[in-house]
Amino acid sequence: FTGQSQETPEQIMKLAELELKKRYPAVFEKGSPQNEVFVGRTNELKVELPDFFKNPQWPLELGEQLAAQEGWQRADKAPDEKETELPKEPTPVAPPQEAPQ
Repeated sequence: FTGQSQETPEQIMKLAELELKKRYPAVFEKGSPQNEVFVGRTNELKVELPDFFKNPQWPLELGEQLAAQEGWQRADKAPDEKETELPKEPTPVAPPQEAPQ
């Protein structure tokens, strides 16, 4: 995709939060270890690196960073699915040709 997004920064942040919730729902469960790590790191970043929050996708970016660091498993993928594996494109099939007469 190219060009400017049609969504506002607030809408983009909400979409990032929804995607984070789909991937790591425990981040949104108050008192869970994932929630405590996420909230703690968010508070640290507010002091140490406030510019991080200028990117409206920060919730998803932070969640993915913490997931890699903490070894969280994505809820929306089977444990044996690989993150980097792209779907295979179908092999193109040539149209049938008429037999010579």
